[in-house]
Amino acid sequence: MSLKIYNAVLPAPKDGALAHEYFLNTDLVSFMGEDYRHLSEKWWDTMGNFAQKMAEMRINVLPVSIVYLLACASKRVDELNWQFDFSVCDRWIRLFLDRGSFGKIVLSATTDSLTGANMASFDEEGQPIKLAVRSPEYEAFARQLFRAVYSHFEQKGWLPMLITHLEDEPHETENWLWLRGIIRECMPGVPCSEPIDEYDTALGLAEDCDIFVPRLNVFEQGKDFFARRQAAGKQVWTYTCCYPEDSWYLNRFIDQPARYSRMLKWACFAQGITGFLHWGFSYWFDGFYGLNADARFKGDGFVTYPDPAHDSVLLSNRGWSIVLGAEEYELLAMLGKKNPEAALGLARKLTVSFENFTDDPTLLLTLRERLLAACEQL
Repeated sequence: MSLKIYNAVLPAPKDGALAHEYFLNTDLVSFMGEDYRHLSEKWWDTMGNFAQKMAEMRINVLPVSIVYLLACASKRVDELNWQFDFSVCDRWIRLFLDRGSFGKIVLSATTDSLTGANMASFDEEGQPIKLAVRSPEYEAFARQLFRAVYSHFEQKGWLPMLITHLEDEPHETENWLWLRGIIRECMPGVPCSEPIDEYDTALGLAEDCDIFVPRLNVFEQGKDFFARRQAAGKQVWTYTCCYPEDSWYLNRFIDQPARYSRMLKWACFAQGITGFLHWGFSYWFDGFYGLNADARFKGDGFVTYPDPAHDSVLLSNRGWSIVLGAEEYELLAMLGKKNPEAALGLARKLTVSFENFTDDPTLLLTLRERLLAACEQL
């Protein structure tokens, strides 16, 4: 047996070239027991271990469910006024930032996915309520919320890290654009990032979305459009969520080779994509994408398994492949700074796009070795 160690040092995840984002399910009771109820010490301990696992996976974009976290300590004062207490939110953010992995903070969508018809809020008891779009209550809450976030994050020194989602997979533009105008006014300079699962929606948001995050197949459908965005200096990320389920697409289903999770990052580099989002870190619920054996999108909701014995989660085989892919993206980016043609050439030997790739595990290992050897000479 022999071991070759290459003298190539990766940047810290927070300084990496790839923005790597995962959505989190933090409802642990169904899978770990009543001791893990929301905000219990067991829950906080487990969230800390979530943060450590995410750091190990080079996840560097921290999701913050801002309304959910604020509702834990804040309250509605009257019909058109809210009082915000950031203590729980700050504890959440600090818990993750202390792991040293996270360089960006993204506010999770505050309005209904697809339609934007309602905004999440809370009443005088901190209980969840919904406010109808364009109602006086909605506009008052939205303006107060985003002004408070902007001011608080500025005081904390977190404002340069801040990004926001609005709606999550919008299938309309009117409500989205209306809320975008409020956010632009209340949080000037904070970029908007949005997962997009319909190409027509991307066209409708062209001038108002700062970071497009098209699903894999939407990126393929609108390559020319997204290339123009990139040429104009805008970031384009991509994401997976259930679709595309066709076997000829790279994805991270359990019934696909685990290396596909890894090769997704090579395909991102080959196409100038600078960020990757996967909605499912820990959504273990039964359903189309859950732990159940008859799930349609097997494993799409999770890349970890609950590990209550250690107040933590276990990485799946796909999870470990994600780590390797994220590392290899950073190696390609390191090489690309010195020799962009060589880096792009290596990436495209394996993946030209998400549906045009060489499905040869031996080639993947060979290219990794060549990439490490090239980085060793930098």
